Amino acid sequence: MNYNVKIVEDERGSLISFDDIDSLHLKRFFFIECKQDFWRGDHYHKKGTQQIYIIDGSVEYVLESKDNKITGLLEKGQSITQNTNTKFKFKSITKTSKIAVFCDNIYDVKDYYNDWNTGDAL
Repeated sequence: MNYNVKIVEDERGSLISFDDIDSLHLKRFFFIECKQDFWRGDHYHKKGTQQIYIIDGSVEYVLESKDNKITGLLEKGQSITQNTNTKFKFKSITKTSKIAVFCDNIYDVKDYYNDWNTGDAL
């Protein structure tokens, strides 16, 4: 999933545009405001891919598959892809962080899983 992001900032504030998003086959788009030190996510999907873009702030993240675990830091203007069968969780390390999420699949509560061993849904 790729898109072009343009950020224009001046004394009034900022404007963030996401261009060429039709190449994402976008089915869902949402924003998250995450408060400092609270974990969000911690689940995976058997269908679909998500592109997570940091609009403001910084987040610590864990990206995990059955065989691999990657941790890191994402700051404003950075993004990460959560592929099918990859858990993603994050917490804000700034007072708040604002995140945009682009999905190529519709919301389906039956597609939210958190246990690798049993495949149990949330």
